[in-house]
Amino acid sequence: MVPAPPEVDLTAGYYDSKKYIAITSYQGYDVYYTFDENAELPSGGSLYTERVFLDEGIHTLRAVAVNGELVSDELHGIYRIIM
Repeated sequence: MVPAPPEVDLTAGYYDSKKYIAITSYQGYDVYYTFDENAELPSGGSLYTERVFLDEGIHTLRAVAVNGELVSDELHGIYRIIM
């Protein structure tokens, strides 16, 4: 069964302070993420192990959940941190 896309605990959008974001698979699968719009997922991403810090700037998050050879649809969100 193909995994469901990962979920985040912070809705994409505009923020006026630095943030941390958690990325999870409710099914318990590994999650790979990147802020590189050109990276191939999951191989070009990082294995999620702890909350990710978002500093000031524009961050395009992409993430997938992985179960063996099966890869979920991609989660995509843009976070704009303007202080």
